[in-house]
Amino acid sequence: MLEISADGRSIRAIATGLREPNIGGDPRTGRLASSDQQGNFVPATPVYLIRKGGYYNVTPTAHGADTTKGLPPLVWIPHEVDASGAGEVWVTDRRLGMGNDALVHLSYARPGPFRVYVDSTRSAVQGATVALPGTYATPTLKGRVNTRDGGLSNEALTKRLEDAGLSGLVARFDKGLDTPVSSSGDAMSLGQKQLVAFIRAALRDPELLILDEATANIDTVTEQLLDDILAKLPPTTTRVIIAHRLNTISNADAIFFVNGGTVTSAGSMEHAVDMLLHGAMAS
Repeated sequence: MLEISADGRSIRAIATGLREPNIGGDPRTGRLASSDQQGNFVPATPVYLIRKGGYYNVTPTAHGADTTKGLPPLVWIPHEVDASGAGEVWVTDRRLGMGNDALVHLSYARPGPFRVYVDSTRSAVQGATVALPGTYATPTLKGRVNTRDGGLSNEALTKRLEDAGLSGLVARFDKGLDTPVSSSGDAMSLGQKQLVAFIRAALRDPELLILDEATANIDTVTEQLLDDILAKLPPTTTRVIIAHRLNTISNADAIFFVNGGTVTSAGSMEHAVDMLLHGAMAS
């Protein structure tokens, strides 16, 4: 588990000996919790409270300074209860009932959330879990605390989608944010998968956004929605669009033809069309 400085210039190990850790941090205190993405490698799912410099028993991820004695998990969850963990999240608001202001473990296999109780009154910290009631058709992977309200509700995410002009794309799904998605993704068309990937990328306000044939599997109405969203991205976002259709790049600042390993600058759209019409470049 690594910590990278805000300026990206330094990196240090927080903990070692973890198996593909799914990490959650408390936004108020900086406390870290983790569970293994471990499937059936061990007979139970561990939930760890991370100590800086801690070693957590998985030998292949051990480092030179690690000792043979690792730190125990806060709690083990038997596989008949949770066969595979999806992650940890610290909920900071007061609208989740039993999960209010608490560490919540997300189960990929069950699926569903667990409230994690921590007993730190003794010399050895220990814990317990209680499944939060509810019916979850698919695994709960959207486990991030919303920065606006500190909760796990869709309210802040819905507002963020509206602000980014992405609500129209979400509306292309029959049940919006509550659309069931199987672990294999078979419940979604190729075009829908493209939309999800685009929405996730656009929500990040990226410095660089690369779209490779982004409109290949969507209809013309949705393509227009994508164009509108691209126009609303921050001016600091550099957009690299790879496409075969000129209308897809009509608003580009600079156009290049790539053909047979050769890159040719076309400059503006007008010049690109002129090159095609007069045989200077094959379509």
